Amino acid sequence: MDNIKEKHKQIQTNLTKISIVTVCLNSKMTIEQTIRSVVLQNYNSLEYIIIDGESDDGTIDIVKKYANAYPDTIRYLSEKDKGIYDAMNKGIKLCTGDVIGILNSDDYYEDGVFETINNCIQKQEKKDHYVLYGYTRFLDCENELFIMFKNINMIDQEMICHPSCFVSKKVYDDYGLYDISFKAAADYDFFLKLNRESDTVFYPVNKITTNFRIGGMTSSYKSIAETYEIKNKYQIIGKMHCKIAKLVFFIRSIVIK
Repeated sequence: MDNIKEKHKQIQTNLTKISIVTVCLNSKMTIEQTIRSVVLQNYNSLEYIIIDGESDDGTIDIVKKYANAYPDTIRYLSEKDKGIYDAMNKGIKLCTGDVIGILNSDDYYEDGVFETINNCIQKQEKKDHYVLYGYTRFLDCENELFIMFKNINMIDQEMICHPSCFVSKKVYDDYGLYDISFKAAADYDFFLKLNRESDTVFYPVNKITTNFRIGGMTSSYKSIAETYEIKNKYQIIGKMHCKIAKLVFFIRSIVIK
């Protein structure tokens, strides 16, 4: 390991404690960049929770290396889970920060993101229930494809980018965690619930916060099918519309293959 512990942090005051949760399973190729994007930030009030699903490709060795280097920041758990949202829920339950970010094991934060989030929180009217959400840089491997900001006002059409969100712990305490009956789109269900059935305030952050690699579960048929089911649940679309949309997407995915 290089001298990662020698990066001195400036004295900082009036900081919001930020908790970050990363869920991983056999993420050896990307997890180190993810971890470094958290621990190398110049931010003193931080905890990092890593939930591993019993990886067998060397991922856990990388996690342990950084946990040993940053014992005051990183805690990890490695055990079987009931899916990605069950693992996220485990991580959230371990968090002690005022605000919680969920960072995928193949994504990474922009440098200075925690200072940006802290500054935004300090400027906002004091609320218990809030979500900060920023811009996202979408990547294909390491190549930038585009930068996108999805506004909460459009959430009936599509989910805002989850890895670019920072949710107050009080939101999870008072409105619950992710519904693990959804295996691929529980975050969409959760944010629709917050937008419709809570007093949660959504604050946009006018900076890139997260680098997101495309592909994976968010683009799978399971994710798209669950998205339609969730829209039906919240009466955004009707039951027949849901069935037809799922069928059309399934047929399209078969044809493309």
